[in-house]
Amino acid sequence: MDQENYENILNLDQTKQYQHKVRLMCEFCSRHTLKEVPDPYYGGQEGFNRVIDLLIDACEGLLTKVMS
Repeated sequence: MDQENYENILNLDQTKQYQHKVRLMCEFCSRHTLKEVPDPYYGGQEGFNRVIDLLIDACEGLLTKVMS
């Protein structure tokens, strides 16, 4: 999710009841420092590989958070 997606989702919550639950996926990364998941289409095959590595890191972090 990038910043634009994040803001679009927040705008759907007109009561602001759930905004504290919306997070950028990269917030769960432990090995990568990017703030947003980049669009892989502009990086060729390496762009897709980078996004997969980033999302694996983020999913591992999310799973750790959910399990704690």
